[in-house]
Amino acid sequence: MKSFAPKWVSVILSMCLLFTLSPFTVLSADIQTEGDYEYTITDGEVTITRYLGHAEDVTVPSTLGGYPVTAVGEDAFANNSTIISVTLPSGITSIDKYAFWSCENLSSVQLPDTLTNIEDGAFSGCALTSMVIPDSVKTIGGGVFSSCAQLTKITIPNSVTFMGEEVFANCDSLMNIVIPDSITTIARAAFMGCDDLEQVTIPDSVIHIGDSAFWGCSKLKNLVIPDSVITIDQWAFA
Repeated sequence: MKSFAPKWVSVILSMCLLFTLSPFTVLSADIQTEGDYEYTITDGEVTITRYLGHAEDVTVPSTLGGYPVTAVGEDAFANNSTIISVTLPSGITSIDKYAFWSCENLSSVQLPDTLTNIEDGAFSGCALTSMVIPDSVKTIGGGVFSSCAQLTKITIPNSVTFMGEEVFANCDSLMNIVIPDSITTIARAAFMGCDDLEQVTIPDSVIHIGDSAFWGCSKLKNLVIPDSVITIDQWAFA
């Protein structure tokens, strides 16, 4: 006498096999392309992963694939020697690591007032001459403006509560800087090698000046260190 398994057992086994083989179980975001941009969509928001164009003046779109652009991803424009200016749209909240790293001719960037975070090395090695950080920004990562040798002027708002290590290292043309009174720590090597730096305003909010913070700033003079400063690490003013 033959024995047969119940039909529901066969159905369950078939479904398990289907989901095991189904491509819809892949969880990684697919890279999509529209115009000059590669991008991913996560939770209805777009991160630009790569710029494919060759324009000198770039205006980043506010939407791609019908979704809002909220981030410029890691290395998205890195090593692009053609770009001279970039305008980022309202809606961008993050510029990720090395997004514009070593864009050697990038001299002008317009940042939106929705931006909250600029990650490590985002504009390192660019040709920026000045920069206005919008008062929506809270964090500026390590080395964000390092080796921007032509940077002469930057405005940092009181909304910024953190600036990382080497944030302005080797900005040879920077002559003065006003550190906002929202900052409590001047990080390691923050202004190291700023050869032309003459004037720094340190607010009463600062309690710690890190290792080599102003190392090699040979033109720095008339610096007032507020009473709020508790610790000054080695080589801070070497």
